[in-house]
Amino acid sequence: MAKVLREKSLVVFVGMPDDFRRAHRSQLEAISFDAHWVERAGLIPQTASPTALVLSLDEKANGDQATWEDLRVRFPQAELVAISSRDSAQLAMLCLREGFGDFLTQPVSPDELILCLLRCRQRHEAIHTKPFPHGDISRAFTQISGCSSVATLRLRTSSALQTLLGGTSAEWAAGKGAPGRRARGRVVLPCQSEAHGCWVVEGVGARVSRLKMNQASALVEHAELTLINLKRVDKLKRQTYIDDLTGLYNSRYLRFALEAASIQSLQRKEAFGLLFIDVDRFKTVNDEFGHLVGSDFLTALGRIVKNAVRTGDMVFRYGGDEFVILLRNAGIERSTEVAERLRKQIEQRGFVIRNAKIKSTVSIGLSVFPDHGRDVDHLIHVADEAMYAAKKARNQVRVAVAKQPRPLRIRRPEPTL
Repeated sequence: MAKVLREKSLVVFVGMPDDFRRAHRSQLEAISFDAHWVERAGLIPQTASPTALVLSLDEKANGDQATWEDLRVRFPQAELVAISSRDSAQLAMLCLREGFGDFLTQPVSPDELILCLLRCRQRHEAIHTKPFPHGDISRAFTQISGCSSVATLRLRTSSALQTLLGGTSAEWAAGKGAPGRRARGRVVLPCQSEAHGCWVVEGVGARVSRLKMNQASALVEHAELTLINLKRVDKLKRQTYIDDLTGLYNSRYLRFALEAASIQSLQRKEAFGLLFIDVDRFKTVNDEFGHLVGSDFLTALGRIVKNAVRTGDMVFRYGGDEFVILLRNAGIERSTEVAERLRKQIEQRGFVIRNAKIKSTVSIGLSVFPDHGRDVDHLIHVADEAMYAAKKARNQVRVAVAKQPRPLRIRRPEPTL
């Protein structure tokens, strides 16, 4: 049997660095996407018919909402995807409210990008290949299933309900509401759970058949199930990169973050610092007060470390009682200043955990890109070695030695509690 070749879909990347292009080129070809790369949105040919437009919000022009509106007008059938190195919930919500189908945080793994683009293609085909309605209720179900964000889900469901019931408007509302028609021309369709809200369709005609009402109820039920699945996927994604105890990033995410930071650093000619932090005599805390107190102490310490850095900096729990800070746009002087301030802050702080009074100190080792090398493994290694040098006297900050030691061994993080 002859193999049927799928026609390639066009995806346009706007403002993405060359390293991103090299990293993802082969994966895009494997899923039948023809990638087009431009520096700014104005360079996209008007004749193009992209399935998806992927914008790097790290480029200032791409973060302009006027640019987003212009792209929606020029390419109304394209799915919009935002990529940013800023792990900002506020920015993510802004993008989703402005109609983006997805928001990805750098560094983006190949699997994450592939899944995003496949969803874009699914939504594009479901929405534009054969428009709903004309009796095809299954098309509405497909559109809802393909949603990758809560904002898009509510938009698609509202549109389908308005079309199905012939209303003048439809929107999601918080609260359960009373089922059925509450007032003339209005139909309220609640979800099973009050926490998931309801849909209100206005401007409905005098008569709505039982079949259409049943279909509308089925759409709402399907939307609620899709919403539950979206929340599960988001939870799984958080579990992959988030430490359960402290809520910080985990060691698995550290390598992705360092690779992205090194690329950005070379492009912008900016240094970044890496701080390795170890709690002095943490075993004594566990032995004297127990592991529950020890765990709560690490959680409290993680909050202090998180609050001690800027919004764009990243904090990780490396394992056990060790933390790592990635300081953006920070050389040796700036990194040392932050490390010393954090060390003194913890030294002067008294902790009260489950009625146990705890005083503690930390030892910190630091390395800086590119001063101590441009290899990610080497940066981790020399910062780790500097931290162990600081622990010999405890409650100190040590800067890594620039010369690369031999042999180079990367210590695995200790299992987390």
